[in-house]
Amino acid sequence: MKTCRTVTWPPPERRVVLTLLDDRPIAPLSPFYALARYIGVADCRGRLHRLIEGPGSSADNMTASILECAPRVLITGFVPDNACTALIAAGIDVRLGHCSEPATELVRRYQSLPKPGIARPWPDHATRLTRGL
Repeated sequence: MKTCRTVTWPPPERRVVLTLLDDRPIAPLSPFYALARYIGVADCRGRLHRLIEGPGSSADNMTASILECAPRVLITGFVPDNACTALIAAGIDVRLGHCSEPATELVRRYQSLPKPGIARPWPDHATRLTRGL
């Protein structure tokens, strides 16, 4: 794991990890969990403290890298079921966010973001047809 920026870590109870598409300050979430180019470590106000290159090879490696960061919350664009199970078992609050806005903006409202498998943020096409939407 190669660190790109080094600043002090936020305390564990305020630590939020983001799976990022790139290293810009306004980077969006990566839509591909295992292929996220960077792991961002932020505080609960959305201030990015550390940027780490993602392992880029498998969901298991990404999960191990996230667990090394010891976050309280993970915000990602997607997470596979086996990775989600491991992260939740480690006590991490996993949330899904939009990949079309700056990830650090999502941190400020993470509690309103859906948890995987619990809520769908947008109805799928079949749901809209059956409900007449």
